[in-house]
Amino acid sequence: MSLARDSISVFIVRITVIILSIACSIIVTRILGPSQRGAMEILLLMPALLVNFGNLGIGNANLHFAGKKLYSLDDIVSNSSHISIFMGLILMVMAYAFFYANSSHLFLGIPSYYAHLVFAVIPLMLFQKFIQYTLLGKEDIKSRNALVLFPSLAYLAATLILAVALKMRLPGVLTAILISNALATLLCLYFIKNKASIRLRFNFTLLRNSITFGIVPFLVLVVMNLNFRIDVFLLRYFWNNAVVGYYSVAVSVAEKCWLLPEAVGLVLFARVSNTSVAEANRITPLLCRFNFLITTAGSILLALFANRLIPLAFGDEFIPSVRPMLYLIPGIIAMTIYLILHSDLTGRGKAIITLYIYIGSLVLNVVMNLILIPILGAEGAAISSAISYSVGAIILAWTFSSRYSIPLKELFLPQSGDFRNYVMPIFPQIRLMLSSKR
Repeated sequence: MSLARDSISVFIVRITVIILSIACSIIVTRILGPSQRGAMEILLLMPALLVNFGNLGIGNANLHFAGKKLYSLDDIVSNSSHISIFMGLILMVMAYAFFYANSSHLFLGIPSYYAHLVFAVIPLMLFQKFIQYTLLGKEDIKSRNALVLFPSLAYLAATLILAVALKMRLPGVLTAILISNALATLLCLYFIKNKASIRLRFNFTLLRNSITFGIVPFLVLVVMNLNFRIDVFLLRYFWNNAVVGYYSVAVSVAEKCWLLPEAVGLVLFARVSNTSVAEANRITPLLCRFNFLITTAGSILLALFANRLIPLAFGDEFIPSVRPMLYLIPGIIAMTIYLILHSDLTGRGKAIITLYIYIGSLVLNVVMNLILIPILGAEGAAISSAISYSVGAIILAWTFSSRYSIPLKELFLPQSGDFRNYVMPIFPQIRLMLSSKR
């Protein structure tokens, strides 16, 4: 399957996920209001961050080893299953320790049974991530797309039943998250059952090589996620759940602009891992400028209609989310370049470059947050994030350009022939995909 067709199929699924996630976000936010929306955000950050910490680079290693056929799928899937259970339990203990240690401040007023519902998803999310990367390594884009799409559908349905119909509010939303992750895990098992067998035997050599191979991309992911989410904890430390609720809506809306570059980046990582340097040097600049153009256009439209869009979608009580979202947009646009270049460099085995750059970006973000959040609240968090994202993306683009002798303008600006050579051929691919599904 071609890069274009892979990217189109992933893009279509991403668009569908965007629509579903927007619908869920609107429903949940309207039901909960700012304060409970903020409490939910703080709780959900724990499994999201811990799953990334517990990944240990095994996801990237699964993609590489499965694609190169360096280990059997039986070993890869079996190890993934055992690690999900073992690491999941360790991460749950860490989550509970952090929750109870901060129950008088960060988690003030949040009942412990909310934490039970949220933390139970950790091993499930870990297993799903491992299997998704394994399927991507085998270039089974169809199955991976289903695994991306299904949880959103299940979450929307469960939310409508529990939070809306049964009026369970926040407990209903958290239960819906647990149910959707449990069903998504069962779907993972269904897709993998004909490809591999889960055995009790554990391959320690595979584990050692997986961590060795994936440790740098893993550290990059950890730093990147801290850069994206550390502001929420700092915001809650200095302010309250309602302010976190306003900011979470701003971030949720703005980050929808990342779904296209994230989708293309996943396919690019798989392809660059198995292609020549010359071909990677041709593909990556094209995808950079294409995604930069689309994201910039979408972000401008979002900014123009934000004053009406956010109150219309989430209610007038979320008008304070508008300005933080507007402040985030320059950083969101800049991060488009980062997401594509990071995928390319990881595919080339050069993720260490992005690690160094984003450690600096994280430090800048934390320092600016500590200065601006106590004064400006959610707006200070947005300004800090936008500046740190932009600085990191610009440095990464300059580094990539210098290292591979690619002019900077080729990463940002459309080139003559782009439309004729790359955009026009997409339409036959779309027609072929649609006709094959009839």
